[in-house]
Order: sequence, then C-alpha cells, then structure tokens
Amino acid sequence: MENPIVITGMGVVSSYGVGNDVYSKLYNENFSTIKKSSNTFNNESFLEAPVESFNVEEILGKKGLRVNDRITILLSVSLELLYKNFMKTSNGSSNVYKSEEQSILIGTSGPIQSILDFDLQAYKDPLFVQPGFFPNIVYCSTASYGAIRKSIKGGCITLINGDTSSLDAVIMGFEYLRNNSSKIIICGGVEELLNIHLKQNDNKSEKPLGEGAFVFFLETLADAKKRNASIFGEVLEYSTLFCPDLQLGATKNLSYLKNKVGQEMLDSVKYIFTNKPDSSYFKNDFTKNVKIKTIEDKIGFLGPLSGAAHLASLIVDKEILSGDISLILNQDKNGNCTSLLIKKY
Repeated sequence: MENPIVITGMGVVSSYGVGNDVYSKLYNENFSTIKKSSNTFNNESFLEAPVESFNVEEILGKKGLRVNDRITILLSVSLELLYKNFMKTSNGSSNVYKSEEQSILIGTSGPIQSILDFDLQAYKDPLFVQPGFFPNIVYCSTASYGAIRKSIKGGCITLINGDTSSLDAVIMGFEYLRNNSSKIIICGGVEELLNIHLKQNDNKSEKPLGEGAFVFFLETLADAKKRNASIFGEVLEYSTLFCPDLQLGATKNLSYLKNKVGQEMLDSVKYIFTNKPDSSYFKNDFTKNVKIKTIEDKIGFLGPLSGAAHLASLIVDKEILSGDISLILNQDKNGNCTSLLIKKY
C-alpha cells in the first residue's frame, strides 16, 4: 500500500484489570480469570470472567458518572487510557488532530443488560426509577457517548453485527482512512457481562462469558511518523462475507483474501487468532502449519468483542515477533465471517 495504515495506540479494560501493561503481563503468563459465578440460574452455577471493581472516578473523574450504564463506563475508561497514553506528539502536545478529523467506530451487542435492568426496575417500582438513566441505554448509543466524552466530531458509528462486530469496526476504520474520510480512527469494541445471555445459553458451564473494552488508534504511517507515534502493527488487508455454513464461509473468506493479497502473502501467515478455535478446517488453506490462538480459555467468550480482544492479544503476544504476519478470523453462528491480516511492528 502506498501509504500504509498502522495501529498507533491501544486502550484495554479486561478481566485481567485496567490498562495495557496488566493485560500484556497476564496474557503472556497464560493466566485465566474464569471462575464460578456467585450468581445462579435455575439453581445451576455457571462460569464467567468479569471485570473486577476498580476506581472509575480516579480515571474519569466524577463528572457524568452517576447516570452512565456499565457498558458506557467500560468504553469511557478504555478511551481515556487510549488518549492519555497515545494521543501525543514528540514534543508532548496532546492537540494532535482536530475534532473534525477524528472518527469513532465501536462494535458491540449494545447495552442489553442495562436496558433489561432499567425495564425491571421500572416494572417493579417505577417511583424509584432514575429517569435520567434512560437516555444512556438507548440501544445504538454506545459510540455516541465515546464521541461526546472525547469531543469527536467526525464519523460516529455503533456496529451491532453479531460476533464479528468489533473486527468489523476495525475494518470500517481501515476503509475510512483508505478513502481519506478521517485523519485518525478510534475503533474497537465493548461488551458487558450479559446475565440475560446466560439464561439463553444451553452450555453455561462450557461457555464462560466475559466482558471488557478494547479500543485502538488507526492512522496512516505518514501521519504517525509526523508525530513520532508508537506503532504496534500494520493493517494489511481484510475480507468479509456472509455464509450460513461456517466451514464454507471460512474457506470462501480466505479465497477472497488470497485474491486481494496473493498466495505468497497468505503463505507467510504464522498465527491465526479465532473465536472458533475448534474449527481447524481453514488450516487446509495454508501451505504450512500455522499456530491457532484464542483468548476464550483465558478471559471468557466475548461475543462481539472477541475480534478487538484478539487484535490486542496479537499486539502484546511475546511469541509474535516484529515482521510476523498474523490472521484474525472471526465467525458468527448466523453466518458473518470476517478476517483481517496484520503485520506486527
């Protein structure tokens, strides 16, 4: 690509804790936060990997926190970490990009649990419902609150597209930059622990649910160099399609990707991060052995957030060296299939 698109920042809130350093440390130690929940459904216990309590005010301050739902707080904290640590120039200035030059794209399933909690409270005891809470849980508002908090005046999109949502957000950001629609992209995903999903999950003990927020900066290499930004990796290419058959969908996706980048590039892939680690069928599309990686055995099943979590894991993974090319492949049971090629710096 004439002007490569690179990843220049990352903000993480996960069940490992708050911040990139703790995520990197515990991920590389292969640490698992999955545990038995103190809650039960139909007298049956289940596994989960929650974000443990932390001092939100210490990071965000008191302003506006009283009426924020959980998913908004997780996203806001990750954005604060992202901007604080990576939105600077070489001389320390934080006024890098104008508000109009920034766009935010967030993948999620939406604040479903918060909506449910609000509705239940309104049903049980409407006199004690906090009316000001409702605007914060409007279904597609997730990215909007991030934009308001960080004064982003460019594109603002919440993607709700199943388990590929956060990876789709990164891909959309990639296209924004390709088409010169923004100077810098804030993209990724956020998810809260959904107790309502536990009630719908027939394999509660086999699928521990997790939560968190993973957000990134994307910008062109030229702009990143101008401000002497940290560079974690380069987004090389992507492929996305819909196919109800998971095996056929993965095969078609990689075929489309090969048409874009060529067989030689695909052959150079060393690692595959996927939310379907038991589906090794797509390894047949590579001429050599590749290593399959996932985060579900460490921080739980993240649904729409898994693509962004895999991108963060790729960045901090000490086994993956500078110059190594990895593939993130996410699939949704309804048929969405998305892949992203990343070269680590």
